[in-house]
Amino acid sequence: MKVIKKEEFYTLLLGLSFFGCGGGGYISDGQKLLQDFNEIKLYDIDELPQDSFAVSCYSCGSLSEKKVLGEKESCAFKTMEKFIGKRISALFATELGAYNTPVLFKIAKSAGDIAVIDGDAAGRAVPNIEHSLIVRGGRMPTPLSICSEDGDRLIIENVSEIRKLEEIVRPLSEKLGNLGVCDSAIKISEAEKYLKLKSISKALEIGKLIQKRDLKGILSTIDGEVIYKGRIKEVDVENEGGFVEGRIIFDDDCYVKFINENMEFHGGGVNIYFPDLIIILRESDLHPVENPPKEKIDVVVVAAKADERWYK
Repeated sequence: MKVIKKEEFYTLLLGLSFFGCGGGGYISDGQKLLQDFNEIKLYDIDELPQDSFAVSCYSCGSLSEKKVLGEKESCAFKTMEKFIGKRISALFATELGAYNTPVLFKIAKSAGDIAVIDGDAAGRAVPNIEHSLIVRGGRMPTPLSICSEDGDRLIIENVSEIRKLEEIVRPLSEKLGNLGVCDSAIKISEAEKYLKLKSISKALEIGKLIQKRDLKGILSTIDGEVIYKGRIKEVDVENEGGFVEGRIIFDDDCYVKFINENMEFHGGGVNIYFPDLIIILRESDLHPVENPPKEKIDVVVVAAKADERWYK
């Protein structure tokens, strides 16, 4: 078990935002989620009963909307536990991000201090429900529970095709606002197959390197490279289909396309696409740039490969 003290929370959130690739939630919301904690605990899977169940809970919707933090996700957790009729012993992050990872600790507390696994189902932040190592591993995330901020509850027991989950859930987030979602019930014994383990600890490590302004150390840790240095000239943004999306245009007409997360980079003969990580950092302090970013700031754009299971 790894214990993270209050004085390290901001460091952790910096690292989670780094792997958020522009999405995954805002650091300011992550700070609010953790403000009542003096410490948080991360569990290794070998510390947990192997035949017990773990689930993923998260927020689904546009980055730009204001949220009642953690309540709808806790509602989704309780709805899932009731539906499957089994005690859920642990939570894992659906993705790395400054909201969708720390929200687990609030859910865990409301559920009776259940365990939070040091791992996630993507190794980064992702825009769609089907963007998951669990799905890549051949498993459906259903049943899936949904709760709105008004307490509306819905269970999707199964779908015939994985794409239909997004087609159902995303329009609901447009109509009802950000939703709490709980899905992907797996046994702890399956976690190594489906999760990116130790990923939250790695985010803390990256956060420490950011605070040291150690770009070389960051690149070494993620096996990444700098693909652009320059200034954000213009940001075209709109809320569309339950996402914040648009383009970040740099001074020399390189650009990043984002759909909550940074999805594509083009310019200077370089073309990079999701699931590769595209991370925009402020040049002054290497802090991650959240979407949609401000204009007229100097940045460093870093790219790295995602978990190898994304490419199989």
